[in-house]
Amino acid sequence: AVSMRGRLSLAPRIQRLDDALDDAAALETWSVVAGGAGEIFLGTGPDGVVFRADGNGRGKEFFRTGETMVTALLRRSNGELLAATSPGGRVYRIDPTGSGAVWAETGERYVWALAESAGGNVYAATGDRGRVLRLRSDGSVETHFDSDEPHVVSLLHDRDGNLIAGGGGIGRVYAIDPDGNGMVLYDDELDEARAIVREGDNWTVALVGAPPPLVEQPRLRLSLPDGVNVERDV
Repeated sequence: AVSMRGRLSLAPRIQRLDDALDDAAALETWSVVAGGAGEIFLGTGPDGVVFRADGNGRGKEFFRTGETMVTALLRRSNGELLAATSPGGRVYRIDPTGSGAVWAETGERYVWALAESAGGNVYAATGDRGRVLRLRSDGSVETHFDSDEPHVVSLLHDRDGNLIAGGGGIGRVYAIDPDGNGMVLYDDELDEARAIVREGDNWTVALVGAPPPLVEQPRLRLSLPDGVNVERDV
């Protein structure tokens, strides 16, 4: 674990979840969110299932979307759980008993992250058009911010009510005010700002990217009339 001061220390104890999760059809975990009383929810694929694990690590299926991947989860301040799916771009509202239904059709292919403001507004980071959407209480959708990247993959609110969003494709970190006006906070050579965490007045951003391509020295090959081949670096 790395502290906000950049100090490296042992991470918290790792606890294995119940084998019930291993026996399920879930092969991929796409999203995780904490619930109350130590429980956690996991959004999985390829069968679009949300699993719940209690504070003792005992897990069970909580909600089945009928879609492919649950790529974002949000536990709202009122206790509701929101689950976003990809590639359908739908957001489901799930009550504490595990009953749920489609709340919003975003019209986007991917929903990578969800965030809630202090006022209860819900925002979605989407792809593959790189937009941040605002989801109204009736499930209708409006574009809040349109980036220059194919994906917006992470989303968080700061103390002043602004959204902090991480892009995927260019890898910029944006600050977006409540009116939807955005500015670039950070631009890195890596192409995806995958996760953003607030630590007091500081931000920690996890950036990922493919390694640069291996550039090989070009070579020239000559075939001479006598059957001799000659190769030389260019």
